[in-house]
Amino acid sequence: MDYIIPNDITKLRYRWKKLTFTLNGIDSISRRCSHTSTLVNQHLYIIGGGYFDIDTNHFQHYGDIWSYDLQNLSYECILSDAFIPRRGHSACLYNDRIYIFGGITGSSELTSQLIVYDTKDNSIVEYNRQTVWPSARRGHTATIYGNCMFVYGGEIEDNDFNRLYCWNIDNFSWTWTFQSGTIPIGGLLLPCYDCINQMMIVYGGSSPQVISSKVLTLNVVTGEWRDNVSYLRRSWFSEQKTLEKRFAGCGVNLLNEKVFLIFGGSGQEGYYNDVNVIRTEPLVNIHHDVGGKNGKPRCVSDKKPDSRNGHTLTRISPTQCILAFGGIYPTVYFNDMWLLELLVLPDIPPTTVLPDAPSTQIISYFSTLFDDSRFFDIKLIFDSGEHYMCHRIVLCSRSDYFRKLLDGWSSETINNIPEVRLKQSKYETFKWIKWFLYKGELPDEATDSADSIWETIEMSNMFNITDIKNLCEKILCDTLKIDNDDDDDDDNDNDIML
Repeated sequence: MDYIIPNDITKLRYRWKKLTFTLNGIDSISRRCSHTSTLVNQHLYIIGGGYFDIDTNHFQHYGDIWSYDLQNLSYECILSDAFIPRRGHSACLYNDRIYIFGGITGSSELTSQLIVYDTKDNSIVEYNRQTVWPSARRGHTATIYGNCMFVYGGEIEDNDFNRLYCWNIDNFSWTWTFQSGTIPIGGLLLPCYDCINQMMIVYGGSSPQVISSKVLTLNVVTGEWRDNVSYLRRSWFSEQKTLEKRFAGCGVNLLNEKVFLIFGGSGQEGYYNDVNVIRTEPLVNIHHDVGGKNGKPRCVSDKKPDSRNGHTLTRISPTQCILAFGGIYPTVYFNDMWLLELLVLPDIPPTTVLPDAPSTQIISYFSTLFDDSRFFDIKLIFDSGEHYMCHRIVLCSRSDYFRKLLDGWSSETINNIPEVRLKQSKYETFKWIKWFLYKGELPDEATDSADSIWETIEMSNMFNITDIKNLCEKILCDTLKIDNDDDDDDDNDNDIML
């Protein structure tokens, strides 16, 4: 499914929602930073991390694995002592297995250990060191492409930062290549990144000597780097401050990999909790540029996460990502969980959804929202005082009337859901309209009588929903045809009797 992305990214809107959670069999979940979060079958696996203990004046590290159930909103400690405690490691998913590499351990030593956690049987396997093996490191990038895990950068104990390493998952072996192009400064911590096929997008990063504000692209197959400074300079919204130098932020691709979203981090000017969005097409296609402006979209929620770094950001759908608990500002550690959602409409042509041939994919998606109260964001009130809770994305994508009506409500907040009064509209009839908008069909009670059908047609005219009108008119015509056929049969019977 494609989405409507405004030409000017600053007109894009998003919202935060703090997620509550329950804890299974434990009192609390530890606050931490520099952990990893990986989504596997609607479970978010939180691995490792640590915090600075003021009393001992040392970092305390975790070697545990937690699972956050996105359906039940509950935490569970899967393994309390799964591996050598560490932070600053990487975690990549391949066939329900999470490949964990590197990090800094509780003894403040960098490690090059490669372990695999199998989410199916809850087992841990460690690979033995071979002749070709990456140096110990933390704060590096790691991504999966094909059957390989690519590792680059980070704080390294020697001059191994000029090599791009590749772990072949099928052959259990490492190889490496030199890079070319605009190679980042050696030893740069690069936690803010995501991949589109073989192209890795990297933002910011730091070393003891420098903090970066660059957005770079790495072809993990060829090892070629590219600096996108000219593209960003041309495309950044002139009335907003450009991307600051920062490190320990997070980035994730959304909207079917059309945009790269950056959240948080810290730099010379302090800590951040802003969101920046960049179109990805010019980043991954060297000879292709598009119009439009990049920049900071507008937040429409009152509450949002505190500024921080050392957190994680994980995509859970084309429009949503999870800010896993964790991070630090500047000495306060977090264990909160937030949902970030881009408020965009599906790019659905008006002729896509027809009574005779509904779009199965779209209707299937909307039908799951029908009774989902978690993301209701509009309240429709009728003359009787009764109301329905709905989702703006469904109403606006299925009705031009609602798209125009609700366009001005975008500045409202999640915590104070906007109310819209629909005058001269019957609460009972709208129940059938809502059913159709979400499920692509009318309930039986809407077509039980000619009166109910005419009421549905009248309301569909008011809301400019031609699909419902056409369907009701077809039902009326079929009903009249059956009635006429019955009358003809009666006349014929009478003729015979005479």
